[in-house]
Amino acid sequence: MSFWHPLLRMGRKATRFIRKEGLMAGKFQGAAAVPPAGGNGTPARGDLARQSIELAFDHHHAGRIREAESLYQQALAISPGQIDALYYLGVLYLQNGVNDAAAEYLTKALRKQPKFAEGHFNLGVALQEQGKLKEASKAYSQAIKGDKNLAPAHLNLGNVYMDLEQYDRASSVFKKLIKLAPESEQAHLNLGRAASLKGDKDVAMTAYRNALEISPDYADAHLNIGAILLERHETEDAKTYFEQALSFDPGNAEAYNNMGVAWRRDGYLDNAMSCFAMASEIKPGFGDAHNNMAATYNAFGDNERAEAEVRKGIELAPDSSAAHCVLGKILRAQGKRIEAVQALNKAIKLAPEISEAYREMGLTLSENGEYEQALKAYTKALEKDPEDCIAHNNIGMTYILLGQLDKALKSFDDAITAAPKFSLAHSNKLFSLTYVPEVSLSESRDQHFEYGERWDLPYDEANFTNQPDPDRRLKVGYVSPDFRQHVVIKFIEEVLKAHDRDQVELYAYAEVHNPDHITERLKGYFDHWYSTVDRNHTEVATQIVNDGIDVLVDLAGHTGNNRLPVFGAKPAPVQVSWIGYPNTTGLKNMDYILTTKNYVPPALKEYFSEEVYYLPRVPTTFRIPDDVPELSGNPYERNGHVTFGCFNNCIKVGATAIETWSGILREAPDTKLLLKAHAYRSESVVATSKAAFEAHGVDPERITCEGPSGHKDYLKRYDAIDIALDPFPYNGGTTTLEALYMGIPLLALEGETWVSRNGSAILDAMGMQSLIASSREDYIAKGVDFAKHPEKLGAMRGGLRERFVATGITDPVAQTRDVENAYRDMWRRWCDKHRAG
Repeated sequence: MSFWHPLLRMGRKATRFIRKEGLMAGKFQGAAAVPPAGGNGTPARGDLARQSIELAFDHHHAGRIREAESLYQQALAISPGQIDALYYLGVLYLQNGVNDAAAEYLTKALRKQPKFAEGHFNLGVALQEQGKLKEASKAYSQAIKGDKNLAPAHLNLGNVYMDLEQYDRASSVFKKLIKLAPESEQAHLNLGRAASLKGDKDVAMTAYRNALEISPDYADAHLNIGAILLERHETEDAKTYFEQALSFDPGNAEAYNNMGVAWRRDGYLDNAMSCFAMASEIKPGFGDAHNNMAATYNAFGDNERAEAEVRKGIELAPDSSAAHCVLGKILRAQGKRIEAVQALNKAIKLAPEISEAYREMGLTLSENGEYEQALKAYTKALEKDPEDCIAHNNIGMTYILLGQLDKALKSFDDAITAAPKFSLAHSNKLFSLTYVPEVSLSESRDQHFEYGERWDLPYDEANFTNQPDPDRRLKVGYVSPDFRQHVVIKFIEEVLKAHDRDQVELYAYAEVHNPDHITERLKGYFDHWYSTVDRNHTEVATQIVNDGIDVLVDLAGHTGNNRLPVFGAKPAPVQVSWIGYPNTTGLKNMDYILTTKNYVPPALKEYFSEEVYYLPRVPTTFRIPDDVPELSGNPYERNGHVTFGCFNNCIKVGATAIETWSGILREAPDTKLLLKAHAYRSESVVATSKAAFEAHGVDPERITCEGPSGHKDYLKRYDAIDIALDPFPYNGGTTTLEALYMGIPLLALEGETWVSRNGSAILDAMGMQSLIASSREDYIAKGVDFAKHPEKLGAMRGGLRERFVATGITDPVAQTRDVENAYRDMWRRWCDKHRAG
């Protein structure tokens, strides 16, 4: 009679899988050892070896390990090949964590009985515990070969394949296990985990839900479903599942950690910090909880404490990829890009299967102008997690910087598909559409209005508690991510300084992720300053309601890190879009948009969800640069030829503009063109740009491409050009105004849309209609005429600055009075409506 007992591992805790922001995406189960049972397993008595085995077995079953070990060894001393002694001694060592000795004795036993399935299974366990995964997979395969119905062998073989990152093989094994044991919740959970790691999130969700049908109180299934919902930015539903996981397993540190991530995503930083602290208390040394606390300090803007916390996490778990990833993110926020890259490389080396480190690497490289390398990093992130919506979005933003619009739009669509509630991806797509010449006014309107349908929420005017006094001091709130070194500051700072504080009380809602010295300067212009970073839209809207804001002003539109969903919630009686975005927001809950008739003629009003409110002079003020250099005359006189120039972002220099400009250059063969922008630091961007002109018959040697420079040096480069070419359909903004202030004539094409009228509108206000073209053909003709008669340009240069200043665009006090009068008029309208209602 044989006495072989299977060693089950049905409760092994699995390796934790770290996802975004330290997110613990769950556990998979394995088998665990049980002591040999008594009863029919009693060996036959007789010789001394048998007697020793019998006594050893009794001690083993009673948990007297030292005595059992001694007797098994005694039996083997009497009979070195005694198979029961070899096997049970291997079992004893395995149960007590002496895995190398366990493997040794189990291997010896299997040499004598090579077809024994349970023995191969137990050998697989011993090898797996030592990290000898390939050898363990062979042992489990032998066990299954001996007994195809041995469910624990299927379970552990699948787990080994998971550890080997062979997810297809793991899935195949778990599917076979489900056929053998359809009621095994662990099998369904593990199948879901394998699918999730392959990027098949829908398959994973189905598997996890199947696990819950079998065992509704299965905490790990709740945890894993919540993790996927969190990746999809469905934070409220995710929190519900994390709460369920904690109700069934109150000591689940991973569930607290994930709950903290969800609260942080929703902007409730205090709640998030409480969850991370609880996770750390339950599981001392839980590095991911420290990492998430560090990320939360980072969101508070406290990078010093953030760095200290994450380094504490690294001290606890030096091989934690997530910790090094968070460190890289914090170092990047501090501007320490070299150190950030080193930390992220460490994260990738430790866990090359995790997408977030590659994504953070992409951001770091992109900020350093290494766009092609950034794309490679983002692509790696998507290889690891095809549904990483942030990676898709960041790829789109990088293609924008490279001027590859079609690819950018596709990437934003991919981000929206991966996470339909990802509002910034929707905004980035809408912003990108403004660059596409083929997009009609109607199509643009429909796309923007579709956004509004998604984010406009119903509201009741009667719920506003603002005192409807038309003449009282107004509470005005400005919402912006750009209260920092950013072009928007050139338009808003002087207004903030010039506001009449007897008329308005100013509130800032600042979505500023990397505050700088300008941020600190701007704080002095406001009566109240609130950071909205990592606060959810609902919380920000609630803050605005509690502050009693009368007029809420958006300064971003569909640009990066905007807060338009807050406006969709209608937290203020009067809501206004201004400066940041030359198009409709698409929100019907945005009451007004400020502009002038030059920019948005009355015929275009139907393409706006907002009421178009006309200011009397210019739509914005413009702060004169502090470091304006002196220019030295006409470049054509020094060079012997006319030099055209465009200093706009290369995304604005699209195919239509290049074709048109090539027409000028072909008909004026002695002229040259200077292009200057950040993207031209990239050799591939330069090569692509020159090739585009060459395709239209222009010698690429006539095109000079320059990268970025300091602002004073940038302005000084206007000394190299005779006339600026305004791109289309998206005209220059700040660049146009700087060129004109520097005395550089600007050739502009008057278009249909706001963005395609920026150049012509300011030229019209300056009385420079001769620089406005009515068609592309007229644009070419005017450009050629200026090339042939450069003295016309010389005559213009001398008086351009005076004409520019005469428009009032550099008079912040007058502009601010116009804006305040607009706010007051809007407020009075609301008061009249409120009283009438």
